[in-house]
Amino acid sequence: MVRYPKELPLPLVASRRNKITERLIRTGMQSGLARQRRAFEVTPTIVSATFTLRGNEALAFEFFVRDAINAGADWFIMPLRFPDGLSDRRVRFTGTYSGSDPIGPDIWQVTAELEVLPVYDSDFDGWGEFPQYIAGASLLDLIVNDQWPLA
Repeated sequence: MVRYPKELPLPLVASRRNKITERLIRTGMQSGLARQRRAFEVTPTIVSATFTLRGNEALAFEFFVRDAINAGADWFIMPLRFPDGLSDRRVRFTGTYSGSDPIGPDIWQVTAELEVLPVYDSDFDGWGEFPQYIAGASLLDLIVNDQWPLA
């Protein structure tokens, strides 16, 4: 799969606008209670992203979108920051980006809506059942490294 070029800066993702696609199917019943079930295990998150680029970077970005990812239709790998940290994600554009708009001398801004899927590591399967360990991971790491240092 194509990777986002390391030479280009990563976008600023507007975290307050993240929209997770609906994962549940809900059916209203005649008794008044609704039945609900999971339709999909993994659904994309839709994010609003802003790329701030210098002149040559803006040109390289446009060529990357046009040539490497089929005008934005294909998935590609890009590191993005989410609650689990900065890590690689599967990304594609949901439509045509807007820009390149000049915002300064030789500085251009491109905005786009991105569809983002995680690149799962099978080592993390099942951890959703233990949220207390995830929430306290930094404390657990400190305790373990303090009590059992490497020999």
